[in-house]
Amino acid sequence: EDARYAEAVALFEEVLGPIEASGAHTWVVVGQTWLATLWMRLGQHARAAQLLARDDGDMPTSVRGARVIQRVQLARALGQPGGRALTAQLDTLAPGESGQGLIARIAAAPLGAAADTLRNAPRWAEMARCAERYGAQIQALVALASAASTLGDHLRAVDAARQAKALLDDAISPEPVMYCGEAWVVLARVLRTADLQEEADAAHRAGVQWVQRHAMPHVPPQFANSFLHRNPHNQALLASGTGA
Repeated sequence: EDARYAEAVALFEEVLGPIEASGAHTWVVVGQTWLATLWMRLGQHARAAQLLARDDGDMPTSVRGARVIQRVQLARALGQPGGRALTAQLDTLAPGESGQGLIARIAAAPLGAAADTLRNAPRWAEMARCAERYGAQIQALVALASAASTLGDHLRAVDAARQAKALLDDAISPEPVMYCGEAWVVLARVLRTADLQEEADAAHRAGVQWVQRHAMPHVPPQFANSFLHRNPHNQALLASGTGA
């Protein structure tokens, strides 16, 4: 599935002004939250941080929860250890393990202990599958594969990685809180760690090809450099191969 970033930037520019002028403050904040995700994809982290730093204390709990999830993603992208403190807010703003709560748990998993993810991610993956939220299932499987690999359980890691890859190969994308390129980076690393070099190379090539064929053609020219070099997952994919 193509990542139509140029269209998304143009759409946000077109609609956010009129929404703000209408006085619909909640919808402005919702729009800014998703615009922050777009800026993260394009490697424009300062723009994302500016949008996510704005006060949202008067927003509905669901909106505040969504913004915390995005702050978690920003912290991860920037490698900020302080991002772990954000996850404590999710119990209040996105409680439980259904709907937004499930997405929050999965999104925050990489900031937590690998043992906790290894214990919880299989349940999350199954819950997502049963709810037909296959993008969330991919995220849970990627988190499981990474945690299992970290803990040296390569059989579970490879099994989860292959399941996630099968979904990605069917053109299913992760939930918006996970960049598709990140999934390919993690899967390639997990498979390589398990000494499955050919499978790892195939996952790496798939990630590179996704960036080059499905994302890069739709990146606004003024953001091409930051997309390629400041998006950490694109850096990882493109640093060691072309996907040719």
